[in-house]
Amino acid sequence: MGTLREDLMNPSTQSPVDPVKVDLRHVVLVGMALWTVGLIVVGVLALTGRAPGQAVAVCVAGLVLGVLALLWTRSHTD
Repeated sequence: MGTLREDLMNPSTQSPVDPVKVDLRHVVLVGMALWTVGLIVVGVLALTGRAPGQAVAVCVAGLVLGVLALLWTRSHTD
């Protein structure tokens, strides 16, 4: 193992790193939780007239995509 500069200039000399196993369901669920928090905040702001309705639609779309991602992770488990 050389210096940082040598490692950056010659990446082929580095030893390969094994990929980390990650349960994607947890990642998707965290993302959906964040979209839910965003939906609540934007929903309250939209009800008071401080946020456009499009912002609510974006949060709903994020949640819908999260549900689709959860369905995808069920069929693509290792």
